[in-house]
Amino acid sequence: MTSAGPQVLASCSSAQGRPDVEPRPAALPAGTVLLEVAYDGAAFHGWQTQGTLRTVAATFAAAVQAMDGAPPTLRGCSRTDAGVHALGQLVAFDPQRPSISLEGWLRGLNTTLPRDVRVRRVWQAPLGFTPRFEAASKRYIYTIGTGHLVAPWLRGQVWHIGATTKRELNLERMREGAALLLGTHDYAAFKASDDPRDNTVRTLFRCDLEVHASRTGCCITVTVEGTAFMKQMVRIIVGTLADIGLGLRSPSCIRDALESRQRASAGTTAPPQGLCLDRITLRQPEALGPCFG
Repeated sequence: MTSAGPQVLASCSSAQGRPDVEPRPAALPAGTVLLEVAYDGAAFHGWQTQGTLRTVAATFAAAVQAMDGAPPTLRGCSRTDAGVHALGQLVAFDPQRPSISLEGWLRGLNTTLPRDVRVRRVWQAPLGFTPRFEAASKRYIYTIGTGHLVAPWLRGQVWHIGATTKRELNLERMREGAALLLGTHDYAAFKASDDPRDNTVRTLFRCDLEVHASRTGCCITVTVEGTAFMKQMVRIIVGTLADIGLGLRSPSCIRDALESRQRASAGTTAPPQGLCLDRITLRQPEALGPCFG
């Protein structure tokens, strides 16, 4: 999305020579508003609206309606599970009040939304723009705490394996297994058992593991990037790699799971709190209009 980067509204002087007067932000022409959204998923039952449960979509819709006067039809790009975080979720809607500028949407929504949801950037997009159909790839980052201690304020952001087992994760074994995931495969074994979709072929072009050590504890980040993902796919990938690192499975189990297409052939489903939707890359970012943020 770099080619559609932020364009900060600049001040200008009026015809009367008043350089100290800020211009009124321009109203938007008829079209779609596209937002890049971050949220702490700990207190949400996932992205998708589910009756009276607190979800990110329902919370967001209420904030948009408070500004726009009408309930919006939100078009999110990724239906994150309960407890999963996001730094780069994309969501679009068609506003009823074109008088609200891009700056107005960003500042207004961040004033209205609870503090565990923030709008990072706002674009003007073509009418009807649907990010789910325009996404070229998605990148997720999963954080595993491996030391005996993880800072208390990070407990809702990592899977603290070090707290539940005396075994250490073997990083080389995990990387050996991760390499087998790359490419275009049928990932049926790596989707949740209640995921109904029949097309389970996906392409993964990144599955990296890195170690980070600091005063807040030692952790491993697993960065997974691909064309698209199924329900709990990243969490099952990470859980399987953790099983490999703990010596519970061999790296070759990845190949076996891909060939068998059976969920039982893959490993543990990692818990949600360690997962973050980091970034969504669009196929044609140049199709977007101005940006604020």
